[in-house]
Amino acid sequence: ASMSQRHSVMLGTVVACIKDHHGRSHKFRGVLDAGSMHSFVTEKCAKLLGHTLKPFQRDVSGVNNSPLKNVLGKIDITFESPRPSLQLETEAVVVPNITPPLPQTFLDSDMWSDYRSYPLSDPEFTNPGPISFLIGADLYPDVVIGAPVVLHDHGPRLISTLFGYTVLG
Repeated sequence: ASMSQRHSVMLGTVVACIKDHHGRSHKFRGVLDAGSMHSFVTEKCAKLLGHTLKPFQRDVSGVNNSPLKNVLGKIDITFESPRPSLQLETEAVVVPNITPPLPQTFLDSDMWSDYRSYPLSDPEFTNPGPISFLIGADLYPDVVIGAPVVLHDHGPRLISTLFGYTVLG
């Protein structure tokens, strides 16, 4: 779907479990971003997980090569899939914040009932909420599975992930 057909684009949110330094699982809400070279966690998430913060020596930049300020370091994290035997490990860059709450406004539409008939990773995807992690291109290919599901020609797509479906586009 193109921007000329809709006024906004939904970023795909997921709810996933991340292991803390004792091996206990904690649920967090995050966003998928295949355009990011790194995965990220917020400072608050990193503190709750209790993993050792290590120095992160590389520069991180965004759109228009804008440097990312306030990189606090990196931690090793392990995502757990609802399938107990499957875990994904990566180094996540720790930053004070990733994004404002997503979506940016409450999304009220009759269309969403069609999406809710699928096992969604984030059943609250229409309600603005905090984002604690970002899964970047380091894990994205391992998280997304299968082809997009089109429910409405000009609406967002359902994307199957290891954590359940996400609404994207």
